[in-house]
Amino acid sequence: MPGLSRAVLCSALFFSGLAFSARAQDSTVVDGGSGLSLTRSWTLDARYIRQSADFTNLRPTTAFLDPMRNSFRGTGIVAFGIRSSASSFNSQLRFTALTLDGAETMSLSVDEAYAETGIGEFGFAYAGRKHVSQGRALGVSIVDLFNTDTEFDRTLNIDRRARDIQGVDLIGADIFVGDSAALSAVYAPSFETFNPDHDDRYQLSGTYNFFDQNLDIFAAAFYENVPTLALGFSKGIGDAWILYGEGTAREGRARIVPKPSNVALGTFTDGADADQWYGAALLGFGYTTPNGLSINMEYLYNGDGYSSDEWNEVTNLVNINNANLGTLDGLAFGNLAALGAVYEGQVNRRHYAFIRVSHPSLFDIEDLSGELTLLHELDDNSGNISGRVEHELSDSAIMGLNLSTFYGGPDTVFGLIGENFTGGLYVTKTF
Repeated sequence: MPGLSRAVLCSALFFSGLAFSARAQDSTVVDGGSGLSLTRSWTLDARYIRQSADFTNLRPTTAFLDPMRNSFRGTGIVAFGIRSSASSFNSQLRFTALTLDGAETMSLSVDEAYAETGIGEFGFAYAGRKHVSQGRALGVSIVDLFNTDTEFDRTLNIDRRARDIQGVDLIGADIFVGDSAALSAVYAPSFETFNPDHDDRYQLSGTYNFFDQNLDIFAAAFYENVPTLALGFSKGIGDAWILYGEGTAREGRARIVPKPSNVALGTFTDGADADQWYGAALLGFGYTTPNGLSINMEYLYNGDGYSSDEWNEVTNLVNINNANLGTLDGLAFGNLAALGAVYEGQVNRRHYAFIRVSHPSLFDIEDLSGELTLLHELDDNSGNISGRVEHELSDSAIMGLNLSTFYGGPDTVFGLIGENFTGGLYVTKTF
């Protein structure tokens, strides 16, 4: 309890300082003499999160998961920008104070800090740390090549999810080709302090807008150790419908494929084929009713995911190593930890369905919005379902409740994770 009190106190002091500064200054200042404009915004977020989990054969003890976790997290986000007629500098700093079952941590993340300048009338060049977001899919976007879905905090709403993460350190340029097309080139180098969890990344991409057809097309060539090709489209149909799709082709697999090397000991090697190309495809649609109800449905085929035979190998190895606990503890624990690495985000098998239903005014209450999402793994009927309700306290303040749960049998993708419930209550204020 003292740990929680100290974290709350530290967060309150930090947030009070931000709020005082925000009230003392305008959000936008224009200096007519220099032609510069200055923008600032402050976002304060406090949330309580309760999570529960069950031990599974993959995560059998507290060394792998805690069956009950309570946390308080306070976040302060400062966005700052300065702009002239041709150039700009943009930044976002995110301070987080967290207490998890009495253990306190504090961190400061530089999410964005990049400079951008115009290239005549032809486009823009930019350098620094910048958010990169690609794709139209709401569930799991397979063409969002600079991000993985594990980086997103899914306790946040969909608008903040892609913003409240650390950006990519890069150099790039966007070039306009007429009124309908644009080309983009991005280089994200890897150094000790820049993109340390990645190798060098390169991307060439282009977009084309068929305005008379209400159709957008996206194509990209991406490289990080292996090449990936990506395509995407989005087409509006009337005022209420949208149809969209994504596709990728990648050389080699993005995950290990365990192959038993000693069945009795539960040891294994990686049997992934590094030379074969693997494809993925997503097709989705959205529909908005006249009263504001929005429905999105998506189907994803993930050619890189585990087949039924491959997943049976994974679960057999998990069960063998679970049975070896007590006699071969060191080896079994190490093998189970390595098998846990097979999880690459939320999409690990071949076939998935995603559904999102949202409404901006639940029960005809104008300031009360809600959404319900389902990610269902079609190969073994496991998945995740979550709901969110948000109430606008004012034009700049939101109070929300988020609930999420996994479901599935003991040997399914989501069942082996062990997480079974997450609930969060939060208040967000923007100045």
